[in-house]
Amino acid sequence: MLCVLTELRSSPIHGFGVFLLQDVKKGGLIWRYQPGFDQTYTQKDLEALPELARNFIVTYGFYCKGEDSWILPGDYDRHTNHSGHPTTFTLSDNPNMM
Repeated sequence: MLCVLTELRSSPIHGFGVFLLQDVKKGGLIWRYQPGFDQTYTQKDLEALPELARNFIVTYGFYCKGEDSWILPGDYDRHTNHSGHPTTFTLSDNPNMM
């Protein structure tokens, strides 16, 4: 679940993107998994779904290697574009933040 104010706008990276509407301090929390709102799918769960549902999850979700599962955000985070020069990171990307 996004923990900051955002909006969807046209994005030069990929159709639509999520944009922050407030400043965030370096190292500040932008998103966290919220049980009951964000959804988790194991590979077995994913394979049991119809093809259109699988494609949706793979397109709008992300694979969490440490959990060996797919996460589907319940909000605009599913429109986060992935830049070649990201300005954000996950805790697993930065061991100093764990």
